[in-house]
Amino acid sequence: MKPESAVTAEAATSAGDVVLEARNLSVDFALPAGTLRAVDDVSLSVRDGDVYALVGESGCGKSTLAGALVNLVPKPGVIAGGDILLRGRSMRSMTAEELRRTRMAEVAVVFQAAMSSFNPVVTIGAQLEHVLEAHPEVWPDRREGRRYFDHLLEMVRLSPGQVLGRFESQLSGGMKQRVAIAFACVLKPSVLILDEPTTALDVINQRLVIDVLRDLRERLGVTIVFVTHDLSVVAELATTVGVMYAGRMVQVAPIDTIFYSERRHPYVRALLESIPNVLEPGRTATSIPGQVPRMDRLPPGCRFAPRCPLAEDACRKDDPELIDDHGNAVACHPVNREGTKA
Repeated sequence: MKPESAVTAEAATSAGDVVLEARNLSVDFALPAGTLRAVDDVSLSVRDGDVYALVGESGCGKSTLAGALVNLVPKPGVIAGGDILLRGRSMRSMTAEELRRTRMAEVAVVFQAAMSSFNPVVTIGAQLEHVLEAHPEVWPDRREGRRYFDHLLEMVRLSPGQVLGRFESQLSGGMKQRVAIAFACVLKPSVLILDEPTTALDVINQRLVIDVLRDLRERLGVTIVFVTHDLSVVAELATTVGVMYAGRMVQVAPIDTIFYSERRHPYVRALLESIPNVLEPGRTATSIPGQVPRMDRLPPGCRFAPRCPLAEDACRKDDPELIDDHGNAVACHPVNREGTKA
């Protein structure tokens, strides 16, 4: 079956209003050896109520893209092109003060290293007071803000007595992650972005964080974007998946399409085949040969071609477009030509 049209990734999701949108977003880093493009012409749409997972191997640009979605790229990085729209408003055209008030109050971020979210010489309760003082437009009555934070702590399976009087160093890794999530929600944002929320946690705390995020979506109506390389977390939590490879988006589709459809990017298929499956005891998990290319030494054409079993001459010459077919956007010459599985 031939694809209906060539479109950007916005067409790969279907329900709800668009809350957060990236249009042809590119991020560059100025290095002594030259400019390195870490995110290259990426478009995506996150819709109201979505749980959008950004997936890929380390070095694919997922964390850089997550930061760029709130116009927050660490130096020497810069957003070199494209735009970020939050409910139709360009975040790239906002002033520094507008950005400060938009972040946390409308879209909040939980970074990968939870300890970096806290001041090590100030108690958690004192840091809460700083947040409430800085945002009187959200909490004119700080007592109400404190009560709401207590409620959030209970939602993340903690009690105020466990947390407020303590310093960051007195919390376990799982507690830090959950307190950081509570802080991110205290100003009632509509979008929550999390970078590797379960990394470095034991399986019990991973389970807790997954349950917490599911509760936040169901009870607070928060739209979630999260970065991960763990497909088991994706299977548990996500509704929509964007798969990145070497700075580009290679597939955007609903979760069931990613796991069960036959029309998949060969990189996505390779990722799935690298996971052991208890339902297929006779199948051996296989690794993907080679490595993600260095961003300053990208191959011509499709960036996955040197590792791809389907690679053909066109793949080594021309970079494939992300083409949508009934809500499943794939960037692969053979897959889009045949409309079948990789």
